Order: sequence, then C-alpha cells, then structure tokens
Amino acid sequence: MAPMKAAKGLILGIVSAGCVALTGCGGKGKGEGGYTEGAPKFAFVTNVADPFWSHAKAGCKAASKDFQVNVDFEMNSAGDVAGQNKIIENILSKGDYEGIAISCLNPANQTDMINGAAERMPVICHDSDAPNSNRLFYLGTNNVEAGRMLGKLVKERMPEGGKIMIFVGKIDQLNAVQRRDGLLEELNSPPTQGKFIVLDDIQTDNADRSLAKKNAENTLVKYPEINAMIGLWAYNAPQCLEALRDADKLGKVKVFSFDEDPVALKAIKDGHCEGTVVQNPFQFGYLSIKYLKEIVVDKKNPELPANKEISIPARTITKENVEEFEKELKANLAAAEG
Repeated sequence: MAPMKAAKGLILGIVSAGCVALTGCGGKGKGEGGYTEGAPKFAFVTNVADPFWSHAKAGCKAASKDFQVNVDFEMNSAGDVAGQNKIIENILSKGDYEGIAISCLNPANQTDMINGAAERMPVICHDSDAPNSNRLFYLGTNNVEAGRMLGKLVKERMPEGGKIMIFVGKIDQLNAVQRRDGLLEELNSPPTQGKFIVLDDIQTDNADRSLAKKNAENTLVKYPEINAMIGLWAYNAPQCLEALRDADKLGKVKVFSFDEDPVALKAIKDGHCEGTVVQNPFQFGYLSIKYLKEIVVDKKNPELPANKEISIPARTITKENVEEFEKELKANLAAAEG
C-alpha cells in the first residue's frame, strides 16, 4: 500500500460540469481557479447527482480547510458508468491530482478503470465499493448491516408481516445489492420468517426520479393490497410518498426509507414515513480527504482490518429522534461554511 504520486502529464482534460473546487485555507496563496497554490489536490467523485451528496461536499470542504489541501468535488450528473468513467479520465489527463475517492457505480465493469487509476495515484472507494479492484480500501457504511437495520425497523412496525415492494436506482451497484440482501435476510429471520411477501422483483429506475415515481404508481395499481413500500436510495421513498399522495393512499401504505432526504425526514415527523436508516456522508467526504492527505503528504497508511474496509456506522431515524438528527445535519453544513 505504498503511496503513489500522480503522473505529471501535459494533456489538459475537460473538467466536468459537476466539478466544484473546494479550497483549503491558509497555504502559500491562491492559485488560478481559487486553489491554494502548491497544496496537494484530490478528487471526490459521486455515483449519481443527488442532494444526499451535499453533506459529503460539506465534509470535503471542512477537510480541505483542516488539512490545507485542494479538493475537486465531482458530481456525476450523467448518472451512469460512462459519465463516471469520463470524470476519472479527465482527472487522470490533467496530471495534477494526487488521489481519488470514488463511489463505484458498477464494480464488475469498472475494476479495470479503477486499477488503471490506481497505477497513477492512491484510489479509495467510498459509499459503494469495488472490492476486487486495486483500490486501497473502502470507507463507508456496511451496507449489509444497514439493510438488516432497515429490516428490523420493518419488522418492528409490521410484526404480522405483509406484502412489500422494494425500490432502488440501480441493482448492479454493490451498495444496492448489499442493502437488499441484508433487508431480506432480516425479514426472513424469526419471528417473521415467511410472513413477508416481496411483490415482483426489485423495482429499478436508473436514478431517474420521474421513473421512480412511475414505478411506485404502477405498483399501487397492480397491487392495491400492498402493505409497505421500501426505498433503498435516498430519493426512492420521497417518490413513493408522492405517488401515495396522488392516489389518496398516504398513511394507508407504510413507507420506509434510506438516507436523509428532507422529504423523507418531514414525512417521518408527519407520521407518513415509518423511519429511515441513515449513513454519514459528511464523514465520507471528510475522512476520504483526511486519509488521502495522510497517505500522500504524511506517507502514513491507515491501519486496516483484513477486509480493507473502514466502517462508518449507520443509524435508524424515527419520529423519536428525527428533530435531533436534523439539528446535527444543519450543524455539519454550518461547520463546513464556517
């Protein structure tokens, strides 16, 4: 795991539309584009574009200040593998980056891309892993355990079981697979073993919110007897809530969420969503940059378990603790700005 430095090529890449430069405070003065001249530059790359990532961006910004580094926050607005690969290609072609943190969309198809980047500089995965690649480590949620946590909440609120539908953006992304697996493992364990019926296969929408709502609407028409709708990505439950509102079924079908979408949090307070399992995207951003800086600048590799994963615990948010949680989110955003 010896740190590698980026090759200093002469080809200039095109910075993607989702790129936001986050400048470290102090240093040797400002360079062009608002950068701190002479400070190491890292890239933090998302899987898709979503408000969820605003908290990771705040974490990157806080880390850029605390560790005196430059960070390009790259939102994959295309929402697909081709768009994410193009971002990485642009980063490599510029030649002045010294590390990348990426949420991998499709590990089966992107391992070669990650391996190529890892030959040039340290690469870590956050949020969604590519475990068979040469990334240094994964930093984020244990998504199987998070899926189990959501399953426990479903069992608590539906002790008699029922008919459920599961919604997610892409099922070929590892975090989606792991959340689904953990959820189903928990639902199929005692005392509810055999009591939950999963309708059809998991509903996917390719990170298209209009399609996510359409999936929910079609489900309500096809299965009017449905008892619960479960969203595995941040925007899924909010789209289910919209479909239920339009069908005048809000409160008649239980909704369970993942992550901290503001619509879902308000629905929890209003009693229309049972709860959500949240990660800590602020720490995804902050710790990714912290570790990259330590590897590149301090020549210090983190101590890792055998599976090369740094787990950031998830939490279950319900009506009892949602207001306290919202205060924490606002405090993190304010700290990044401060």
